[in-house]
Amino acid sequence: MIISKTPYRISFFGGGSDYPEWYNQFGGEVISSTINKYLYISCRELPNFFDHKYRILYSKVEEVKKITDIKHKVVRLALIKKKIKNNLEIHYDGDLPARSGMGSSSSFVVGLLKALNALNNTKSNKLSLAKESINFEQKILSETVGSQDQIACSYGGFNLIIQNQINYHLQKKV
Repeated sequence: MIISKTPYRISFFGGGSDYPEWYNQFGGEVISSTINKYLYISCRELPNFFDHKYRILYSKVEEVKKITDIKHKVVRLALIKKKIKNNLEIHYDGDLPARSGMGSSSSFVVGLLKALNALNNTKSNKLSLAKESINFEQKILSETVGSQDQIACSYGGFNLIIQNQINYHLQKKV
């Protein structure tokens, strides 16, 4: 079983300057911190004797035979992107409710991708996880979201995030 633990975040300054439409033209800076509340994703391979191949537990329970039948869009597209073929159970638990304003959707994406990377024996550092999560939310999910949440949730702690069209620069403050 794999369990990922991803922090929620709060922003102090610069929210809105983390959208690519803004920082690609003007640059952006965000000061944020993660807090001591977490989102947990557990993944485990299921034995073959279940009637379903995939079981997803969040505010609902989904038991399906094909990935394409999973209704939870983030989970479905992440499993497709990661080319998961094994029978799998994914369970979500969070210290805070969804839509709490603490970056919960990005915490979910970061935590899920971190768990699926571990399941696939793929090593990723904090920067690559942040970039993968940003790409996943902005390009694969086609969500209109910024980039600070994924960076903060991947790195944790108190951060100054400087963004421009070329890259992300993180200055870690303790």
